[in-house]
Amino acid sequence: MCTGSRHNQEAYEALAAQRAQAALVPPEEMFKQGDYEGKYSRYDDLGLPTHDKEGAELAKSAMKKLVKLREAQVKKYSKALEKRSSEAPEAPKKAEAADASAREEVLPEGARLPTVVSGTFGGGNPATDLSCAPLPTWGRSRAWVA
Repeated sequence: MCTGSRHNQEAYEALAAQRAQAALVPPEEMFKQGDYEGKYSRYDDLGLPTHDKEGAELAKSAMKKLVKLREAQVKKYSKALEKRSSEAPEAPKKAEAADASAREEVLPEGARLPTVVSGTFGGGNPATDLSCAPLPTWGRSRAWVA
């Protein structure tokens, strides 16, 4: 299914663009175009094929597969629409973020933020180390501000 490789960036980007374009196909039109074009002669109200190109009714197993494909397309289509609608108003948000960063307070010269060092100092597994206090992690995890 995945013909592109992450190592070949152009092929990967072409495949990603092809998938993004396929996600924008409405589920009702999915089986009437692209790879499915010409394979079916009749469709139901949802756009699901009911008869093959010769006019014979499709088997139940074939219908189940087509229903699963359509459900997957419904999810992809809704995500693509959400993504498309969320990208449009993003430009004002970026402008607001730029204004907010310009308004941030600047630290006085010579001031610095504290460096936080944390972790488990002394190693060991508190669950199996019998020298621990009653609480297995008590005294094992510390954080210092430098």
